[in-house]
Amino acid sequence: MLKMLTGRLSLLDRNLNINHIDLKNQEIKTMNINTIIISVVIFSYGTWFILAVFNNLVDFKTNKFLIGKMITMEEIINDPNLGNKLQSRAINGEHWPSIILSCVICYQLITAIKLAFTGFMLINLVISGGSITNEVLLGVNYSLLMLLILWFGFLTGGLWFGYWMKMPQVQLVHLLLVLTTLLCLILVNSL
Repeated sequence: MLKMLTGRLSLLDRNLNINHIDLKNQEIKTMNINTIIISVVIFSYGTWFILAVFNNLVDFKTNKFLIGKMITMEEIINDPNLGNKLQSRAINGEHWPSIILSCVICYQLITAIKLAFTGFMLINLVISGGSITNEVLLGVNYSLLMLLILWFGFLTGGLWFGYWMKMPQVQLVHLLLVLTTLLCLILVNSL
């Protein structure tokens, strides 16, 4: 009887160890899936942003035109009903749109490099089977924070010049960029 009881306890102990091992493997799988999800999101966002910076460099004239249109407030000035009290904020001068866009592109390049570096670091973690450390997570958060600063800068600058009145589609894009970046931050920090 004692031998049979000992045998059953031994079998039970083996089953508990197997379950414990399976639980550990499940945790490892979950951590790897989280690393993959974060890697794909950050790498994709980084790739998209690099393309956006490249487009700004290649098609400088379009964005220069749009910035000029916004800061001169020409359309608001020509409209007797909108933005009458904001018109004193207009900035004239052909050189200002180029200067502003050049500054934006410099900041975008720094942000794109940081985001790309973070994305490659995450992809390397996935390939090597590693998991996200606090340092890596901090790097991801800094990259996304740099994007948020840029997007809020766009919104603030646009709001100063009243761009919602004559360029609402641009404001909508900037709002969507803020929301997308906030969703990325929530995703990254919740996994």
